[in-house]
Amino acid sequence: MAVEDFHTGVMHVSLSKDDASSPWHYNTGLALIEQALDEFREVNRKIDSQTASETLSQSTSVFRQELQNYSFPGDPNDVKLRQASYLLNSNIRSIEKTLREELEQERMNQRLWFSFAMLIAIAMLVPLVASLLKSEYKRLRLDYELRQSEKKFLELAEKIDEVFWLEDLLEDRVLYLSPAFSKIYGIPRQEIYKNKYLWRDSIHPDDKKKVIESLNNLNREPLTLEYRIIRSDGEVRWISDRTFPIFEETDQQKPSKLATIAADITERKERDNETFHSQKLEAIGQLTGGVSHDFNNLLTVILNNAELLSWKHVNDEETLHFSKMIIKAAERGASLNQQLLAFASKQQLRPQQVDISELINETRDLLARSIDSHIKLVLDLPSSDDITVSVDPAQLQTALLNLCINARDAMPTGGTLTIAVTVSQAEQLAFIRVTDTGKGIPEQLLNKVVEPFYTTKERGKGTGLGLSMVYGFVQQSGGDLTIESEEFVGTSVTIQLPLLAYKAKTSDSDSQVGSLKPALESANSGFTILIAEDEEFLLETSSKTLKRYGYKVLTASSGAKALTTLKNNPNIDLLFSDIMMPGGMNGIELAEQALTLKPNLKVILTSGYNEFDHVEPSRFLKKPYATQDMLSRINNVLRNK
Repeated sequence: MAVEDFHTGVMHVSLSKDDASSPWHYNTGLALIEQALDEFREVNRKIDSQTASETLSQSTSVFRQELQNYSFPGDPNDVKLRQASYLLNSNIRSIEKTLREELEQERMNQRLWFSFAMLIAIAMLVPLVASLLKSEYKRLRLDYELRQSEKKFLELAEKIDEVFWLEDLLEDRVLYLSPAFSKIYGIPRQEIYKNKYLWRDSIHPDDKKKVIESLNNLNREPLTLEYRIIRSDGEVRWISDRTFPIFEETDQQKPSKLATIAADITERKERDNETFHSQKLEAIGQLTGGVSHDFNNLLTVILNNAELLSWKHVNDEETLHFSKMIIKAAERGASLNQQLLAFASKQQLRPQQVDISELINETRDLLARSIDSHIKLVLDLPSSDDITVSVDPAQLQTALLNLCINARDAMPTGGTLTIAVTVSQAEQLAFIRVTDTGKGIPEQLLNKVVEPFYTTKERGKGTGLGLSMVYGFVQQSGGDLTIESEEFVGTSVTIQLPLLAYKAKTSDSDSQVGSLKPALESANSGFTILIAEDEEFLLETSSKTLKRYGYKVLTASSGAKALTTLKNNPNIDLLFSDIMMPGGMNGIELAEQALTLKPNLKVILTSGYNEFDHVEPSRFLKKPYATQDMLSRINNVLRNK
């Protein structure tokens, strides 16, 4: 190796073992080349490119092969070797520079493409991410709103008075049952979760078949039912039940769930019943009132003619006896008609002194007809003179009739009905006890039976009005009502009334019949009476009776005819008119026009209708009336008594 070689940085080494001056030279040359190749390998690792690695590998392989092909004659200062080494060094540096530039450019290209790809990806991902975020927000919002809605629904279901019921038909179980169920049905909710059919045991026997069949035949349409339940405490409640089938999207033929809303409508039913029965009573009252008008007219004719017959044959005992029987029958018919009117119209009659025993005896036939023939009626009545009270007689008879009807219904297979009257002189109280041997009333229901429209009878067989009407009448009369009952033994209802002091009775109608003597014609001959009556028989009877007593009588069958007669006869002293007449003018209107024509005219109105009881008593005579009552009222009015 020459000295100048150190200045140029070139060392010439023989790579042939044969030409090498020594093994050291050979090994050193190989080491240098290996060092250069290591640099290529480092570059190859940095490039991280398969193509660049293959190119470099091929170049170094060729280079090595070329170096090995050189044949040195053994001179270490061989010029060719130095030139080759120099070229090798220059090529290596050039290759390294080229590779570095290419690698750097490749990196730049990769960065550009990556940046561009990232920009495109970001441009594409931003709307997608925004859309996903928006969709997720909506989902979270809907999920929140759904949870809030479910929370509110559960809060509502827990608080409402109606029962909400959700049932899974596929799993045959109850999914949810609101707390109102236990309150209405009287069954713990936990029991229904265990056995969803348990509630059916509470359905009233008369309604159970209808309810179960309707539920089993449920189709796609909602089902509405009204039925009764019997709670564990024996109370009967009315239920309105509306059931909705729920279908899955995959199966629209068979419902998978049932949603039910049930409400207690007992109070509504009671109001409906009250309205219905009020309307029925009103209709009965109107019908009875219309019939009673004609009925009272006929009774008045019978009474007056029987009295006239008895007066004419006062010395004929047989005729007098028959006349008395006719009069008694007519009076009983009038009393019965009055009872029916009072019951139908709930008329408030004036209380008066009543002998309880006598009233019960008079009502005996009516009571006997109200019960069945296989029920024995027993009256336990003491001396009537000792038991006098102040009550409305028609209302008391109606109360007894209601109690007997209740007793009859409690003994469908027969039994004994006893009406007993007792007195407590120390307490100054009278007691009427009505006892039956029927099925009795459960103890837990005793405090409910006097409530309006509450009944223990089967549907359609009771109004729930009987005991409540009795209780109201007794309370208004200053008394009290007690009920004692034992199931399967019987029931006893006691009416307690204040007892009045003893008062001797006046003679009855039997002694009065035949005692009336026709007045002298001269006593009444100065008075003229106009009778306005559309009932022909009554008009004739009244006319003959008044003429018999010396009155001058004019008659008219309608209000218009009466007004014409009044205009043509200025000397008429008294108008005796029925209120209800055909022809467009009733008795009240006739009286008003008559008083306009003749202010000093005396007027007496008569009617069989109860609604005219408000007319001044001294100017009103209720049908049917006895002859004595008619004559007395006319005499008092004419003489201003």
